[in-house]
Amino acid sequence: MRKPSVLNKILATRRYTFRENEMETMLELLPQPALLIDLENESVALANTRSSELSGYVLSNLIGAHLSQLFPTIEGKENFLDIELERLSLPFTTHLQTSYRLALPIEAKLTLLNPGGNLAILTFDAIEAVNDLRRRQSADVETLTYIQELAEGLQEPDLLSALSKTCGAALAILDTQVMAVYHLQGTRPLLRKAISVGVDGWLPSHLPADYLNQAKEVKVWRKGINTLTGLPQKAVLAGMEYMLIIPLGYHKAWYGLAVTASSQPPPGNIHSTIPVVQTCISSALQVHTLLESQRGALVDLRRNEVQVNLIKNMLQESIIILDTNLRIVDLNTAAEQALGYKLEEVKGQQLSRILIGSSLKLDTPEPAEQVDKDKPDGDQTSDGTQPALPPEKSQSKDLGKVFTERLFRRSGNSFLANYRLIQLKEKSSVAGYALVLQDLSELEEYRKRNDQLERQAVFGEMTASFVHDIKNPINSLKTGLQLLAEIIPSESPYQSNIRRLQVNCDNIAEVLNSGLSFIRTNEYKMRPLHLEKLLARLIKTVWQQRMYIHQVKCDFRCEAQETVIEGDEKALEHMFTNLFDNAVDAMSANDQETQRLLSITIREHKVINQLDQLVVLFSDTGPGISESARDKIFNLGYTTKKEGSGIGLAIVKNIATAHKGVAQVESIVGGTIISIMIPSFARNGNEFEILM
Repeated sequence: MRKPSVLNKILATRRYTFRENEMETMLELLPQPALLIDLENESVALANTRSSELSGYVLSNLIGAHLSQLFPTIEGKENFLDIELERLSLPFTTHLQTSYRLALPIEAKLTLLNPGGNLAILTFDAIEAVNDLRRRQSADVETLTYIQELAEGLQEPDLLSALSKTCGAALAILDTQVMAVYHLQGTRPLLRKAISVGVDGWLPSHLPADYLNQAKEVKVWRKGINTLTGLPQKAVLAGMEYMLIIPLGYHKAWYGLAVTASSQPPPGNIHSTIPVVQTCISSALQVHTLLESQRGALVDLRRNEVQVNLIKNMLQESIIILDTNLRIVDLNTAAEQALGYKLEEVKGQQLSRILIGSSLKLDTPEPAEQVDKDKPDGDQTSDGTQPALPPEKSQSKDLGKVFTERLFRRSGNSFLANYRLIQLKEKSSVAGYALVLQDLSELEEYRKRNDQLERQAVFGEMTASFVHDIKNPINSLKTGLQLLAEIIPSESPYQSNIRRLQVNCDNIAEVLNSGLSFIRTNEYKMRPLHLEKLLARLIKTVWQQRMYIHQVKCDFRCEAQETVIEGDEKALEHMFTNLFDNAVDAMSANDQETQRLLSITIREHKVINQLDQLVVLFSDTGPGISESARDKIFNLGYTTKKEGSGIGLAIVKNIATAHKGVAQVESIVGGTIISIMIPSFARNGNEFEILM
């Protein structure tokens, strides 16, 4: 037997916070048998009384006993130290060698007092006792679950659903096989069966109302007692052992019965569960009966409300209903959309708090910031505001007057609106006001759009005139270049310069024709061509000199295996050249000393149930585009450059759309990415000639 001084020495050495007497007290407080184990010596350091009772050993024999004496095997292991440390806190099964040489099956759990220590607490109990406790706990949990279902039955939307759920749970709680609920039907002296659960062929559909007078308290019938007439006789014929007749309602106000029965003897705890069942079924029956009696009136009220709301929300004008203090009572849908507020957010608020920008005045005062304490209570409202003028005296020169002002939405955006205030009268007094507001922002937007169209029409006429006037000089230049080419010998080095000038003249003419695409529809000549070869040629011949002048480095990559598209070569050259010029201008205007790098990448983009797409990405290291400008960057006439015309990117979008493609812009930190997505050419197994 371990001496107390030895245990105290271990506790002091390991720096535990407990002393020996505290350990003994702690073990005695545990509800199950427990041992304090010295893992280093594999022996028992302390034991509680329950462990002595279960093992048959006196405490003096338990303390100091070796573990192998009490637990010969532990899950096939020779001792506790063979069990994995991570499983020490999990329950395990073993056998306890009792003092009378009986191997008792137990369930045990070992808990270390601290990590790395040599002391642990072993709690254990006989498996039969553990299982019995678990069965009782499971039964209690099951009963609580059914009681919860009884209560949840009150939340069902209709009487049938409520009684069905409640009676189902009641059968499980009472351990019966059938249940029926009867309730009074109108003024007739008759109890009608509202619902039945289980095998109920022997229960009648109606009962005389006298049953309510007889069943003023719960009646328990057992087989062999008074079975001559009525429900007991029917229960005998159905093979039932006992039956319960439970009155539903309250003292002197019974309005129904619950009848339940079973072919097995009643359980011992049945009398403790009957009141819970009685209360829940009574409540469900009462609540839903009252609801059904009022349902007709509610349907009529809701029908009227729906009609009023339908008319209110069909109006295009915004309607704001106010009380006599100009507090918001109601909004229609148009008002919510115009102002940006939901009714629940502003209900009860002062009109001036949401109608920002209004000059409307009315002789109904705003809420007072401070209450005058010298005035009697009758001069103040319950919410601390000064009272409104009597409705019959509330007058204003603004009543009925139409205002046209710029108001503000919740988002802070302004809009032009017409509005007026109308009195709402009930009999001879004023019940409130209605503010009728008409949002003029769409009309204003139409006017702006018309102005823009007019400007575009003028711009188109100017463009057409400009193109017409400049084409003649270009044609003259082309003719002169052609004559020079014929005069100068073919082997002369000037011939290459002449050809380059001729190509530039053709490009200028194509640019002018593209500028007219916003005035008249171009007829593109669509043919299969290699997108990779087209871009490679433009980089090498057309763009090379400008890249050298502006010190721009170009990184061209093709990540697609096939780059054949169907398009107009000249139009695509114009589109890509506009993107190139836009990127070079952006990088040249960047004040920061960063490398001017233009990345051009061709990628594949597969779309389910559609033609495969080719994406061309133009990525520059310019200053980027602001978020507000991204949605407008492809609009005709919109530009962020000081000397820009706002045509280049609009032409890009127009050409991409003509090729069944999409143009998109994305701005990142330190640059801009413009992507052009064009469908790949579908060969369909046919031979075709590919340009370039």
